[in-house]
Formats: sequence, C-alpha cells, structure tokens
Amino acid sequence: MKVKERIYREILIGVLSKRRSFTQLELSKTCDVSLGLVNKAIKELKEIGAVDVGLRQFRVIDPSKILLNWAAKRNLKKDISASYNINMPITELEKEMPFILTAYSGWR
Repeated sequence: MKVKERIYREILIGVLSKRRSFTQLELSKTCDVSLGLVNKAIKELKEIGAVDVGLRQFRVIDPSKILLNWAAKRNLKKDISASYNINMPITELEKEMPFILTAYSGWR
C-alpha cells in the first residue's frame, strides 16, 4: 500500500466512525508520514472537491470522491501475491472446496 493510500484509508475510516474534521498533524502522526506528504494528499483531495480546507483543519465534504480517486489510481496488480490457473469449471471447483458460510455462498 502506498503512503498516500494509508492517508486516504485513515480519512475514510474516520468518516465511517462519523468524523468529518481532521488535522494534517494528526494524520501525519497516525499514518507515520511527513506533514509535507499529508499536505500533498490533502491538496489533491481539495482539487477534486472532496475536502474543504480551513485554517487549522480540513473537513470531508464528499467521501465517495476520495474513494473514487483512490480506486482510479490504485494498481491492483502490485497487491496480488499469488494467482492460479485451474482448467476446470467453476461449479466443479466449488464442489471440491470446503464449505464455509460467506455472503456469496449464502446467496447461492
């Protein structure tokens, strides 16, 4: 995960816990990054209209814009640790796997 992604993640986790205001110093300490890097990330979010920057803090206006910005720039290939190619139908593969209740298996 890139450093900016840690900043975005911390902001979005805060929004999920009903926080809307953050300080750059707080994010810098929480994410263990420099203030300059937090400042660059916040400027980028301000340009797309996701945050409103005040004197001492910034306020999240639209968390979905932060998420979309993150998703558009993220390189998922770097996050994949292993990939496999199995030449068999999905239904046969599912029959051979152990049964674990998940949202997908509950839907099927």
